Amino acid sequence: MEENVVEINNIQYSYDRKNIVLNDFSLNIKRGGIIAILGHNGAGKTTLLRLLGKLVTPNAGIIKWNLLPNEKIGYMPEGLGLYSRLSGYENLKLQFLSANKNPDKEMILSILNKIDLGEHVKKLTGYYSTGMKRRLSLACALVTTPELLLMDEPFLGIDPVSQKIMIDLIREYKENNSTAVITTHDLNLVKNICDNFVIIQNGKVVYISDENEDINNIETIYFQYAGK
Repeated sequence: MEENVVEINNIQYSYDRKNIVLNDFSLNIKRGGIIAILGHNGAGKTTLLRLLGKLVTPNAGIIKWNLLPNEKIGYMPEGLGLYSRLSGYENLKLQFLSANKNPDKEMILSILNKIDLGEHVKKLTGYYSTGMKRRLSLACALVTTPELLLMDEPFLGIDPVSQKIMIDLIREYKENNSTAVITTHDLNLVKNICDNFVIIQNGKVVYISDENEDINNIETIYFQYAGK
């Protein structure tokens, strides 16, 4: 199996053909582990995840996915992608059905209990707290045990308990030699769960970490390359 799960070569992307978001952007994402995509607001992080998730296509350049046949890509958008008028149970079931899987009731209840939502089976997600919504959104992204998991600001605005539940889920996911890509502004979180990181600025890669020492010095490195 290819060492790189994704290979991005000289892509360009703009939403209106004038304001370029990513420009001559190249990056190889190794299989296995958790990689953080860092950068200021507007650097192109969300656009990169949308490209990796095949939600949009580049205006120029090539993206190569080295995934198994018919493999799904798990995607947790910053907007969470939940149906507010459906319960947590119904949201999860819908995700399974959209992946051509028909889970039994016990499987869905087991997932809800795992993310500490077992007492809210029938509650509409529109009434969930931010932490509850983010836990459910991550669980929905993981229903197919994807080879590639994309998470856009997954820990934004949540409490420590929700954060721990989600970190445990992500670490468990990683054990299958799967790959997770996270965008975040939380540098301490990167040191806690990520294996390496990439800094992008003005639509281009300006730094790629290599060793554990880079993670430990992430604050210094970030402000050196992105703090301009």
